[in-house]
Amino acid sequence: MLTCAIAAPCAASDASDAMRDRLQACDACHAKAVASPEEEIYYPPINGKPVEYLYQQLLNFKEGRRVNLVMSRMLAYLSSDYLHEIADWYSRQPPAHTAPATDEPVVTDPERAARARVLVQTGEGSLAACTACHGGDLKGDGVAIPGLRGLSAHYLSAQLGAWKAGTRQAREPDCMAEVARALSGADVDIVAQWIASARDEDLTASKVDTTNLPHECGAVQ
Repeated sequence: MLTCAIAAPCAASDASDAMRDRLQACDACHAKAVASPEEEIYYPPINGKPVEYLYQQLLNFKEGRRVNLVMSRMLAYLSSDYLHEIADWYSRQPPAHTAPATDEPVVTDPERAARARVLVQTGEGSLAACTACHGGDLKGDGVAIPGLRGLSAHYLSAQLGAWKAGTRQAREPDCMAEVARALSGADVDIVAQWIASARDEDLTASKVDTTNLPHECGAVQ
């Protein structure tokens, strides 16, 4: 029934209303109020995410690089053009989160906080900082690289852990898999916690240069 809701056009005269009606299946999960951080692992906010990023994620689910039975079944028979139309519509919706949650776990230990800042803002050896690709303010490039602000620590840890374990993949070269594999389990946790609780004063806005990324990334090629 949900597959029909996402795939079947409706008779609404306004195009935006028509798309909203078609995507009720998506909104059943992604537009719901997140009751707990654990739930956000499964239902991340997608409003306002970059169009090309959303499109690549839909393709990844459809083509098996990301594994979720519900998503795979819903997208199996949708064309690439329609997937891009869905991505474009969600990219133009007001973001669900504009500020970090106040109840996120905070890295208070000075050594762990210093380690998090190195990984997020400076980088280490051949491992680039998060800000090198996601921007100094971690808000992405607005096209293909997503922002990380406003996402929960639980969600961020789950996604980094999935890349590290090889259960989440992206189009080759898979830059995030390379980054995640270079992080220890402890690093994954403190990076996720630091980003989730970061405030504006912790970060400096800077434009993302997608022509000179520190890691090769199939998602922006």
